[in-house]
Amino acid sequence: MHKITGFHPLIGIYLCLEREGTDTMDWLTSIKASIQYMEDHLLEDISVTNIAVEVGISQFYLQQGFKVMTGYTISEYLRNRKLISFHSGKVRPLPTR
Repeated sequence: MHKITGFHPLIGIYLCLEREGTDTMDWLTSIKASIQYMEDHLLEDISVTNIAVEVGISQFYLQQGFKVMTGYTISEYLRNRKLISFHSGKVRPLPTR
């Protein structure tokens, strides 16, 4: 894959997806589905690989697209959501290993 420079990151991802024949709406749907998957499995030990397999998108596009759309990395998002849920009393802390 060639790195595209000089554009907003979302445009670069769009152009790469278009070159590979991937529908952009499918990609956006996959990013939204990844958020839903993370919310549904918030207390589980999930990885980018788990999420990418579940929503059917490559880890690269998932990580890049997620950062562009949310401003957070996936690990930052998960950490923040777990902290917010814990502090709001909606979830109990995970047992230590």
